[in-house]
Amino acid sequence: MQYFGGVTRDDSEELAQNILEMNTTRIVEWLNTRTSAVQELIAQHPEFDTARPDTIFPVVRVLEESDTQSEGYSVINKQGILANSLKLTADVGQSAYFLQAKKSLAPAVAEMSYLEQLSKYIIPVFVPVVDKDKQFGGGIAFSVTPDILMEMGKNIHVGDTGYGYVISGKGIITPTPRPSGSARISRITPRQQR
Repeated sequence: MQYFGGVTRDDSEELAQNILEMNTTRIVEWLNTRTSAVQELIAQHPEFDTARPDTIFPVVRVLEESDTQSEGYSVINKQGILANSLKLTADVGQSAYFLQAKKSLAPAVAEMSYLEQLSKYIIPVFVPVVDKDKQFGGGIAFSVTPDILMEMGKNIHVGDTGYGYVISGKGIITPTPRPSGSARISRITPRQQR
């Protein structure tokens, strides 16, 4: 009997791993299409000057209005000052994702954080503006919400009592299924995982 239990557990773990890999691939592809759209927009407008975000907002607004799965677009200058059309500002100059994109000149994804102004969790994605001399010139950021990621994975079923989750570098955000079909989100820190 123990043999069959081990086989069933191994099969379940393999199925869960395959589903996780498929979902991860789907999210990465989705994210790549979003960052590619921003990179294409930047390439079409070499006049972009992140020091003057008001000149960029009209062009970015077109992208924002056509993208129903992102949570707004912002301009970040090369010092790390974020501004958007909602008149929200922030200094992200020391943020890991900003520094990573500045160094690599490639898109970077931030840790999930809570944005009080919108009363929701967001995952910022930053696409750097690089000039013809390959110099960092700030960039354009957009945000993804856990709700969008969960919506992408809602048709994946491991079993009647399976759990879906979004993992960040600082913990696990876990929606716990309820009979009503709604989800409760709780944060599990590394200390709680022990």
